Amino acid sequence: MDEDNVNLSQAVDDFFAFRRMMGTNFIRVLYVIGGVAITLGAVALVMRSLSGPDPWRTWGVVFSVLFCIFGNMLWRVICEIVIAFFTMFFTMQQTLMSIDKSLKQK
Repeated sequence: MDEDNVNLSQAVDDFFAFRRMMGTNFIRVLYVIGGVAITLGAVALVMRSLSGPDPWRTWGVVFSVLFCIFGNMLWRVICEIVIAFFTMFFTMQQTLMSIDKSLKQK
């Protein structure tokens, strides 16, 4: 039980000292929400196009399917780019902290 308190205390300290970044987890949650929104938007477009005039039915369904596929792919790429920036920043921060620590020891 005492070890859990130490881990919780360390986690809280890391959070408030910005040693533990929340950005990547937040982006993952946004990715899921955005993916669901894009898919629901595509389903709504299919439903609307099926109730529309004849030429729009076919093209509306085709565009909706393409929107669902490519929209989710684009959203994934955007989220991966943002996560890559967070990861690069975190790695750079760790490297600078280790350099600073080694310089202070000398």
